[in-house]
Amino acid sequence: MRKYILMILTFSLLSFAGITSAVETNIVGTWINQEGDGQIEISLHQEKYIGIIIGGSDGQDRKDINNPNVALRDRSLLGMKIVGDLIYRDNDRWAGG
Repeated sequence: MRKYILMILTFSLLSFAGITSAVETNIVGTWINQEGDGQIEISLHQEKYIGIIIGGSDGQDRKDINNPNVALRDRSLLGMKIVGDLIYRDNDRWAGG
């Protein structure tokens, strides 16, 4: 699921690349992944955008079961930052993240 969330979020953010900087804050808010079962909150924190998993449609505490590090597979996805330090450049481009 994490892979799909990252893919959808990346695609969504890249689709804003051609929009003027006046509307860059349109990414702030709660986003639903393509499957409709995950919620990511994008917010502005210290002049950079971050994305945190805030929930899912099933209400269960999902685990990071696909993590390549076996020791981390039991950690909760809830509250996990999946986008960090994303900034909008004056030349209509996203950087960092």
